[in-house]
Amino acid sequence: MPRQIRTPSLLLTLGATLSAASVLAPTVTLAQTTAVPPAEPITLPPVTVTGTRVSLDGYTAPENATALRVPAATQDVPVSIQTVTQALIQDRQALTVRQAIETVSGVESSNLIPGSLAFRIRGFVDSGSSLRDGFREQSNQQDIQGVERIDVLKGPASVLYGSALSSGGVVNVITKNPLDGNFLRTGTLGGSFGLFRQTVDANRDLTGDGKVVVRLNAAYDRSDSFRRIGGSEDTFINPVIRLRPTEKDEVVIRAQYLHSNFNYSEFQSPISQKTLGLPFSFSFVDPNLADTHKDAWRLGYEWTHTFDSGVKFRSGFNASVVSYDIGSNRFFSFPVAANGSTLSRTVTQGPQRGQDYDLQTELSGSFNTGPVRHQWLAGLEAYRSNYDSKGFNATLPALSLLNPVYAVSPGRFTANSRITEVVPVSRTVG
Repeated sequence: MPRQIRTPSLLLTLGATLSAASVLAPTVTLAQTTAVPPAEPITLPPVTVTGTRVSLDGYTAPENATALRVPAATQDVPVSIQTVTQALIQDRQALTVRQAIETVSGVESSNLIPGSLAFRIRGFVDSGSSLRDGFREQSNQQDIQGVERIDVLKGPASVLYGSALSSGGVVNVITKNPLDGNFLRTGTLGGSFGLFRQTVDANRDLTGDGKVVVRLNAAYDRSDSFRRIGGSEDTFINPVIRLRPTEKDEVVIRAQYLHSNFNYSEFQSPISQKTLGLPFSFSFVDPNLADTHKDAWRLGYEWTHTFDSGVKFRSGFNASVVSYDIGSNRFFSFPVAANGSTLSRTVTQGPQRGQDYDLQTELSGSFNTGPVRHQWLAGLEAYRSNYDSKGFNATLPALSLLNPVYAVSPGRFTANSRITEVVPVSRTVG
């Protein structure tokens, strides 16, 4: 039997397979790439920026005498010192020394009596002693109108002015001195709560050659309080005379008088959950209570003589006296009752008087050792302070915080305390 040949079937199957592969194979098309020419750079018109450089000369003090008690460049002084300049005081429109010193870091006011200059520096309280023109004072009463600048010496370098001052630093208020030439400046300021302030700054060269120059600063200030009862009124006069009898001698004579009437209303508030919810205008004192009166005097001089060798001799004396007639609107105690809605009040009144006397004598000069220049200072200081106060207390009818009734009178005043402090003459030699 002949063999069957199946080749055609095989060929057909293979052909079918090849045809399918031909159909499924991808088609590749080569695209022609066209080169894009680079874009031409775009040139912008020139921009010119113009401005005026603000000078900081008025806000900085290039020279300072507080840090070393001799004039020296501030950048060369190896201690921390910051100055509130006259330009900064004027631009901020500071009305008090407390406001002017707010720009100094690490320093805040700690005074208990309005108008007095007591500060907390780096956490240390200066115990009420500060400097005015380099002289120590506890009475320290000064209107901002008579201030030229304020130097704050921070850190233990303050022991240069005596160990009785704060370890955190010391504040030195520099007052205005007569200047060459003649000028008259006046200012009027008004504000909220009935604020009115009038100032005068007059400088006059009486001889025309700078040998006798007089400068007078004066201010009148009155304002109401943000509380329903309160307010203050101040009068300030500060004459200064500069004498130059010879080319090597200069004498500066300073005098000052400050009279103030004020109410303690805005300086004393009990703290409780109920009182913190009261309006700011709520008054805890009574209109029948008397205001406090203050009178502060100052008299002093500085004499400087320059020898032919360049050595300088300086002698200075400062006497300050402040008298208070503490009014009955000052609380001795004012606890809130257990019910939280009644305030018990005990008021105090009486005279207080503080006196400061400071005498300084110094010699200063400079010398060179090769290319190095040195400055030296030697001096003697004698300081005495007296303080005396009497206190009389009386009970005031309780005040309802929900329905306050005013126009009441205190009971009989009885003697409560008498404090007499005399700081003996302290001598500092350096």
